[in-house]
Amino acid sequence: MKINYLVFEIAFVSLIILLVTANSGCKNPEEYAPPVDSLIPPPAAPQLLYPPLDTSYWFGQGDQGWQFVVVVLEWTPVEDVQHYEIELASTAAFGSSILSEIKTTSTRTTALIYRSMLQGTELKVYWRVRGESSRWTWFTDWSEIWYFRARWPI
Repeated sequence: MKINYLVFEIAFVSLIILLVTANSGCKNPEEYAPPVDSLIPPPAAPQLLYPPLDTSYWFGQGDQGWQFVVVVLEWTPVEDVQHYEIELASTAAFGSSILSEIKTTSTRTTALIYRSMLQGTELKVYWRVRGESSRWTWFTDWSEIWYFRARWPI
């Protein structure tokens, strides 16, 4: 009977030691990254769907406020994506002209364009989307670049 108890104690202590030391470098599960050689290349970039290229939004149009315009952005889904990044900019080069960056898990989101962003009576807003997943080696490529216009009534 004492031998069975001793074997049980040794097995229990070994299990505790194994659990404590199994992955001591990963204290937060959110920090886990699979080995690079287990990652797959990302799929193709999302395709933009809405609003159609060169659509105009007027401040004060419909239920829009006078100080902002709500623009719905929509694109095709990407398989295995964890979230999408959307960039809006005042030039097609993006860079320092970025007006807004949005992260979402949906293939549809809204963007607010404020009157204070306009230079004069019109702002041409360029936008693009890419997907991200921890299963891939990196992000998808950026989608093609589309634009819409936000206009202030004259």
